[in-house]
Amino acid sequence: MSEREPEEVADGVFFVSSGPVNWTLLVDGDAVTVVDTGFPAQFTEVEGSIRAVGRDPRAIATVLITPMPTWITSGARSSSARTMALRC
Repeated sequence: MSEREPEEVADGVFFVSSGPVNWTLLVDGDAVTVVDTGFPAQFTEVEGSIRAVGRDPRAIATVLITPMPTWITSGARSSSARTMALRC
């Protein structure tokens, strides 16, 4: 899959559409909050979208998972193992 370009929908709020799943990036200074995480295989796309908004994927401060089926939220396992600190 190719990386999708984030669309800034409000100041510091970026929406990314990637086929059947989407995620949102909330940028506050250097910190990034990721809302939903896509499929495990899509985490390279999530990382690419973070780079596209001028941030380092290691700047992820928080991951928010909305109440969704596991096919939308299962990327959290891949992402937490690589760069994210999950906060519940």
